[in-house]
Amino acid sequence: MQSQTPKIQYSRLDIVLASSRLQGGNTLRQLLSDLEFRAIRTVSDVEKLKHAIAARTPDILVAEDHNLDGNLCSLIEGIRHGTIGDNSFMGIIIATWDPSEALIRRAVNTGADDILAQPLSRNQIGERINVLVQDRKPFIVTSSYIGPDRRKKSAPGRDGKSKIRVPDFLRAKATGEIDADEMAIEMRIARERINTERVIEMADAMRQSTQTLHDAIPIQSIGEIERKKLVLLLKQSDEITERLKGSSLAPITKLCRSFVTVIRRLLSSATVPDPKDIELLPEIAQSISLGVRELAGDTAESAQILDEIDRSLKDVKTA
Repeated sequence: MQSQTPKIQYSRLDIVLASSRLQGGNTLRQLLSDLEFRAIRTVSDVEKLKHAIAARTPDILVAEDHNLDGNLCSLIEGIRHGTIGDNSFMGIIIATWDPSEALIRRAVNTGADDILAQPLSRNQIGERINVLVQDRKPFIVTSSYIGPDRRKKSAPGRDGKSKIRVPDFLRAKATGEIDADEMAIEMRIARERINTERVIEMADAMRQSTQTLHDAIPIQSIGEIERKKLVLLLKQSDEITERLKGSSLAPITKLCRSFVTVIRRLLSSATVPDPKDIELLPEIAQSISLGVRELAGDTAESAQILDEIDRSLKDVKTA
């Protein structure tokens, strides 16, 4: 006798509806209720949404916003980057009354799973939620994006971006077939994978930027454009350093600190920058990029990378 397929019950999922149109009834809330969602938490603005996520990270977020302001975009990006809530893989649907090309592009870049045009029918929202629960797209990570892989006919390795399988927590929870300990381990491994991929991508971006900057910095002085690029490199290095904490890539932290030291010396030079620092900047960035790739791969060259880190640190101190 064949075992029955477990029934999907949305009542088991925690969902948050963020909408500025909650007064006098909300059509989208009614549609979610018709789909048998029961734990529907509602918030009316982005600040309240932050508090709701901090109190208890939902399984799914549905955000209804007629103009999709920058605060909502930043919040969704924060979820995907792991700085807001404790689940980077939260299902996220944006429902908008203004499906302009510019808005859709901005929404896509946040890492949301779906962007839907209002008004919606029960079948439309139900179909998208069903895909989230049963057929989730894998994630990709770049230096500027974390979220669903939307590439057509994408394959592993295309464009150098590996795909990350999203843990099956939505289906497991909706069917009641969830082992909390096993799912916690799976979520942790997936988050670590995202963290590592993000560090690799950012390190590569820093390497490219520093080489371009090295070629552009005049010997006589550092211009305003170059200063802005150096400040951006500082921010990127800070994010990498934060992501390195407690990871297998932690030894690279020393290099990031040296990188910051050189940048600050260049920014503080009121007149002629030290040529040694101009040369050191792309060299350290190259060491960071190579180091994170080698340590992430746990290759035989890892010990050699650590030796190179020590040599780079000496170069910074003697500069």
